[in-house]
This record gives sequence, C-alpha cells and structure tokens, in this order.
Amino acid sequence: MKRKFWFTLTALVLFVAASPVMNAAVNADSHYATTQQDELTFSEVEISEVPEAVLEAAKKDHPETPIAKAKVAEVDGNKVYKLVFGSEGEEKVISLYNSDGTSYTPNS
Repeated sequence: MKRKFWFTLTALVLFVAASPVMNAAVNADSHYATTQQDELTFSEVEISEVPEAVLEAAKKDHPETPIAKAKVAEVDGNKVYKLVFGSEGEEKVISLYNSDGTSYTPNS
C-alpha cells in the first residue's frame, strides 16, 4: 500500500513539474508565427498600385467594405499586400494577400 502511494505521489509531482515545460514547447510555434508576421515591414502604397488579382480577392472577401489603405512588404522575394478595410468611424478589418490574390499566411 505504501509503495502504491509513493508511486502515485511521485508521478503526480513529476507531472506538475513538467507541465510548464510542455506548455512552453506547444506555444513556441504559435509565438514564432506571430513574431514572423510582426517582423514584416510594410510600406504604404496607392490602391491603384495593388495588383488586380489582389483587388478581386479583396472584393470577394469583403464585398460591402471599401479599402481604406494598402501596404506592401516583401517576404522571400515575393510581395505581400496588407489591405485595411473600413470607412471613417467603422471598425477596421485587415487582410493579407500574396500578389496572386491568394491569402497570405505566415510560414506557408
């Protein structure tokens, strides 16, 4: 009986002690994705400079919301467009697109 108690207690202590380490390992990937996106440096561009494929994708994704701003960044030699949707006084929506009109996702 004592042996079972000590085994259970030891297993519980090890599990509790290992939890922060396991949690840190799981969250490391999501932090990396956020960090990589935060590292993109966007420059503002005129909406007329955004490729037609990106504008068409934006109209499809946000048919009723006007584009307020357009920005561009370069990732691995490819351009990524950041479009900010919404009129003055409205909540802003941000979408990221590759130059071919597909959605940009960090690490993809």
